[in-house]
Amino acid sequence: PDLQKAVGAKAVDRCDDPDLQKAVDKPEDWVVQKKLRNCDFLRQYFPNNPPLCGVRITTVMTKTGPEILESWIRVGAEGAMADCPFSAGGCEFAIHSETGVVWQGSDEKHMKLGDSSLEPSLVVSNGASRPIGSVKIPNWEKSLEMCKRAHREMAPQAFTIGWDVAHTPDGPQMVEANLISNVGCFMGLRYGSMSRVWPRIPLMWLDLVQWMENKSDHPQPPKKAKVAGLKGAIRESEWLLRWAKKEAAKLERSVGKGTAEDPETACLKLKRARVQLELRRGECEGLEKELVALREYLGETVKQQQKKTLSREPSGVPTA
Repeated sequence: PDLQKAVGAKAVDRCDDPDLQKAVDKPEDWVVQKKLRNCDFLRQYFPNNPPLCGVRITTVMTKTGPEILESWIRVGAEGAMADCPFSAGGCEFAIHSETGVVWQGSDEKHMKLGDSSLEPSLVVSNGASRPIGSVKIPNWEKSLEMCKRAHREMAPQAFTIGWDVAHTPDGPQMVEANLISNVGCFMGLRYGSMSRVWPRIPLMWLDLVQWMENKSDHPQPPKKAKVAGLKGAIRESEWLLRWAKKEAAKLERSVGKGTAEDPETACLKLKRARVQLELRRGECEGLEKELVALREYLGETVKQQQKKTLSREPSGVPTA
């Protein structure tokens, strides 16, 4: 088959394939990998003749080591060479990072031609007959540990890494690593939904701040400015939390009524209200988690300042 547009991938079935020789002659331009196939369990939720459908697991380096930031599965279209979804008619589905259970997903049609404010909404892959939503990815815990270990041992200086994992008949196999990895926006995910599906998301920017501490190529802010910045961030998050709670209360009342003169309009309004309500609830959960971490970090920063101040003070021993 020809190279899939915008992917640059080809399955080679013969040793005398001229493209294979080209790849061998120019190793700086191509990567030759063993052909992998999807495990039988997941194939039942894919379309016929699917490509290798990878699971992206993103790890983030925290002060205590790598943790799981995001996770999703790409389900390529029937007959596609690769699973790159929006360029080839496939889908992406968010996975609950702590449990490995598939949540919901989206595709190019829904994101560009539909109401993107309602995304992600898909639970069935394009061309598939069985819903992948609510299905647990096999060997999930093993996959997470494999990715965290790879981050810790192969690239401990990297902040985030997106690992592409293939779930094969022989178990999870590492395919590649990506230093830039964040496609939640392509599925329509927003802070409220990400906070629930990927619980580490609310702490990501604080993880980044702590990761950059003591980096030789990053100027460190004055301690007073750091404390002032943390206090400002806490005030802003507190304000956002109050706003989210207020909006959630309004939406709860709106969903509770759920009536209008036009049944079709009422149905769409109710659907939008329910989506917004879940987003506000997720925002509340995420902001509460963020505030706990911010206050803890502020307390640690203030204590460090006090220790340094005491260490610089004179002993007070009188001189003769």
